[in-house]
This record gives sequence, structure tokens and C-alpha cells, in this order.
Amino acid sequence: MGFSSFGHGYFENERYRPYVASMKSEYDKWTDVFFPHPEATSAFATFLTFPSAVDYLRDGVRLLAEVSVQFQDWHWRDFYHLEYALLKLLEHDWRENSRLISKDSEIRRQFSTILKTMTDRQVPRAMELQDKMIRAN
Repeated sequence: MGFSSFGHGYFENERYRPYVASMKSEYDKWTDVFFPHPEATSAFATFLTFPSAVDYLRDGVRLLAEVSVQFQDWHWRDFYHLEYALLKLLEHDWRENSRLISKDSEIRRQFSTILKTMTDRQVPRAMELQDKMIRAN
């Protein structure tokens, strides 16, 4: 799906945004097969932070919120980088869309569902992000 380091060069360039948007059905099929495996989930969360994936961000966050309830303890092992990838995504989304997240209850619920998986694990950066959300409202 292009999630290797080779593919990142394309994802980082907004010029490829129309191509990524046209592949939405392929990404949906891919997530159906590989979620909630933490390696796939981490790669997908990172993908959503790239400029070419901006049209898929809301759907991607929704998918991650749905799958986050399936995470198990072994998903959080350091070598999967799940915590890092999800935090990077949430921080990116909050930076770019905090008003939308604050005003739209469904989007806020999806965002908060992912965030809660990490605050429940007492992840300091997740708790800081949760504080930012509370102060913004």
C-alpha cells in the first residue's frame, strides 16, 4: 500500500493527493484485512498525517476509533510504535482541526476514543493532549 519508506516520499508530497484520494477503496479493503494488527495500524496512522492523505483523514480517524477497542496488551509493545503513531496522528489532527473536533460531537467522539486508549494506559503526552482539549472547550 506504499507504507514503506519508499512510499513515504509520495505521501509527503501534496501533489499526489488526487492519487491517494482515488485509492480510498483499496485502503478500506486493506484496513479490513490487516486491522487491528499494531504494525498495520501504526503505518496507517502515520499515513494519515501526510499531506497527500488529507482527504482520508476523517474516515481514517473513524476507522482507528472503531478498531482501537480491539487493542490488546501485546499491541502496545515498543517495536510496533503504536503509541507513537497514534499520538503523532492525534496531535497532527488537533493542530490542524481543533475547531472541527471541538464543535462536531461525532468527530470529537472518534478522536476521544483513540485518545482514551492511551490515557487509560497513563501515556503522558496523551494526558497532555486531553488537557488541551478540555481547556479549549
